Order: sequence, then C-alpha cells, then structure tokens
Amino acid sequence: MAGCPRRTFCIMTIVVFAFAALRAKNADHAAQGTKRDQKEATEAQENHALFPVWNGGKLSYIDRNGQVVFRTNFDGGRPFSGGLCVVGIKRRRWYEGRPIWEYDYGFIDANASVVIEPQFYKAYDFSEGLAVVGIVRLEGENKDWYFNRWNALIREPKYGYIDKSGEIVVETKYASASSFSSGVARVCDGSRVLYIDHSGQLVIERAFLHGGDFAEGLAPASLGDGWGYIDKAGEFVIEPQFESAREFSEGRAAVKIDGKWGFIDRDGKLAVEPGFDEVGQVSEGVACVNIEGRMAYFWAKGPAARILAYGRWGYIDKDGAFVIQPKQGLFRAERFSEGLARFAVDTKGGASPPKHGYPQLQWGYMDKNGQTAIKTRFDHAYDFSQGLAAVERWGLILPSRAKGYIDKEGNYVWKPTW
Repeated sequence: MAGCPRRTFCIMTIVVFAFAALRAKNADHAAQGTKRDQKEATEAQENHALFPVWNGGKLSYIDRNGQVVFRTNFDGGRPFSGGLCVVGIKRRRWYEGRPIWEYDYGFIDANASVVIEPQFYKAYDFSEGLAVVGIVRLEGENKDWYFNRWNALIREPKYGYIDKSGEIVVETKYASASSFSSGVARVCDGSRVLYIDHSGQLVIERAFLHGGDFAEGLAPASLGDGWGYIDKAGEFVIEPQFESAREFSEGRAAVKIDGKWGFIDRDGKLAVEPGFDEVGQVSEGVACVNIEGRMAYFWAKGPAARILAYGRWGYIDKDGAFVIQPKQGLFRAERFSEGLARFAVDTKGGASPPKHGYPQLQWGYMDKNGQTAIKTRFDHAYDFSQGLAAVERWGLILPSRAKGYIDKEGNYVWKPTW
C-alpha cells in the first residue's frame, strides 16, 4: 500500500496537466474564434450598405431599411467605399478680406470614427488603397486662387493621392487626377496626360494630348491626330483613327466616326456601326442610344449644363440589335443599374426645348422591357446601388436640394430631407 499515494499523486499530476493542456487548447481555439469573429464583424461592417442622409443640415447614415445607424456633426458626405467614406465640414475662410464658406474633406470609418481629419479641398473614394485629394494653397506667390474680372473666386486645386492613414504618397501637383484601376491612374500635368503607378512613377514614358482611364486593360488616348487605344506599355494596340473614344465596358467601347457614335470590340473591329448621335456605356449587356438628338441646356440647382437631349432614346445589345425601340418624349435616358435605368422627361418643353428658360425635368425609372417601373416624379435621380437609389426634390428657396432614397418599387425608404 506504500505505493498508493505515489500512484495517486501521479494520476492527479497527469489529470492536472491534461486539464491544463485542454484549457490551453480551448483558450487557443477561443482566441482564434475571437479573432475570426472580429474579422468577420469587421468585414461585415465594411461591406455593410450605409447611405448618407441629411437632417437639419447635418450628416447621418442609414441602412437599407431606412434606419439611422449613426449621426455625425459633419455637413457633407458620400457613400462608403472600401470601409471608409468622404465627409466634409463647412468652414469660413477669408480671401482678400472676403468671407467664403467652403468644405474641408476627410474620412470616417463605419463606426463614425474620424480616420483622416478634414483638411482637403477635394477628396474622392479610395480605390486600390489610395484616394485622390486636392489642396488649394492659400498664401504665397504660388497660391492656387484668384478673382476673375467678374469678381468671382476661382480656385485651381492641385491633386495627388493619400493612403488610408492620410499620408500623401503621390505629391499634390497635378491639375487633375483619376482613381486607380488595375494599378494605373491617369493624371494631367498642364497640357499633358500621363499615367502613373501607386508610387507616382510613370508607367508610360510618353505623354498624350488627351487620354481616358484604363478599363479591361486598355485606355483611349490621343496624340493629337485622332483617338486610339493603348496598353499599359503605352503602345497603340488600336491605331488612332477615331474622332473621339471612350473607355471599354463589357467588351465594347464607344467611338465616333464621321460625327456618329458606334461601338468597337477589343480587337478594334466595329461591333455596332456608327449611326447614333449619343450613346451610353454598355451596362448589364445593353447601352442607351440616341437618334436625332440636339444639344440643350438644363439647370440642376447649379451652373447650367449643356448636353445632348431630346430626339429618340432606345437601348441596343452588344451587337447593335434594339432591345428597347427608340421612342420620343424623353429628355434623356441613362444606363441600366441593378435592372433599372433612370430617364427624364421635360414637363415644360415636351419633345423639344422650351422657347423660354430651361427645361423642367422629372425623373423616373424603366425596366428592361422599356416599361415605366417607377413614375417620373423626382427633380433628380441617381442609379440604383445596393438596392436603393438616391432621389432629390427641389424647393423654391434655399436650402432646396432635399435628398432621399427609394427602393425598387419606388417606395420611400427615407423621405427627402436636407
């Protein structure tokens, strides 16, 4: 019996070590599980659809059901992109003794925490980890503003790129800049169009007189003797031969020949013969087209814009066959997004520009059969995204641009507020 206590001690020791090992294993699993849960929560948060709304002039964000997720003290903002979104705060600055209200822009995350303090004159969504920002130098010999002969303040911001910590990684020195796509971004240096990588280095040595963004591996570009398409080495893979050219989408790019628009494929061959006065980008397999349109001015609670409108609008497939026959009575039609396309009618001039003043537009949505899915009752409307579309109602006095959101049935998820 003398060995009994020894055996008992050994057994107890084994049990203790086994229990400790089991606890350690469970703790490790728990830690991994916690990290996994945190990661999933973060991903869910980053992918969560949040939409900006205004109430009493201040920015809030709602979910798809119209429920307020959080409120802020910011005066402006954009939808979330890549886990962050642009927000703005209105501040008063003095230009030669004159007070001017303008926005400073920064970024917040989906917890409403400020990630990058508002400090930029312009800021755009992140793409491939970088965001375009613009600054205006207010003082010194190289200041970026002046008053023109009509005594209007003119700003000439310089653009560059920041990372998600707010650090400037590409110097703010360009007259314009576009978001990165496939590792390349288009920038304008005075009269030259250049293409740079994430570090700001040139990826194409030669400069172009005109150029578009890279899409599907190609970018429209011109040296001054017509438009063609270049690859990322800067070589023309589709020789300059067009009066104008736009980016590729779903294997088709719009080109202008003899004053009319058609479409080419990636080999540069005509897929749709030129015969339209205006065309849109191919989206969801179809493109809007215009016949017999004319240039018209319209007013959108800002500077008047001049675009091609009226005539007959319809939709074609990638081979040029009409899927929605051209019809009159529309001021403008736009691309399809999530199965619906927005369109506008001129309630003042009808099928042609009004004799006096600007067109009075009402926007609605059509389905892929060309039938009205949501009646024209909005002063302005935007494409559907993540199940909702932003719409505006305008008042006669300022502040007058009230923004809300509708679902695909045309029901308000959030009634227009400002």
